[in-house]
Amino acid sequence: LGFMDGDFLALANVGLCQAWLIRKGKKTSLVTPRSYSLSFDPFFSEYDPHEEEVPLMALGMTATIEPEIFEYRLRPEDQVLFFTDGLSFSLQG
Repeated sequence: LGFMDGDFLALANVGLCQAWLIRKGKKTSLVTPRSYSLSFDPFFSEYDPHEEEVPLMALGMTATIEPEIFEYRLRPEDQVLFFTDGLSFSLQG
């Protein structure tokens, strides 16, 4: 989930969501997906339908579940990509 206020971006991350920033042809991840796969293989990043992805956090009905919050200042030329669980995408470059 993202919220923009001028050049300020606030991201709330739960589970397997991802957000990427592309600036001047370079890319960087803005959040770290929280999944069981990453807990035993830090290089696990591509979606594989044969691997079971289990989120370590999720939105729920209780008040005790809280998302991770990240805050960034963006530039006019920046692009931000939001991904949801299960989407496979390769950023070239």
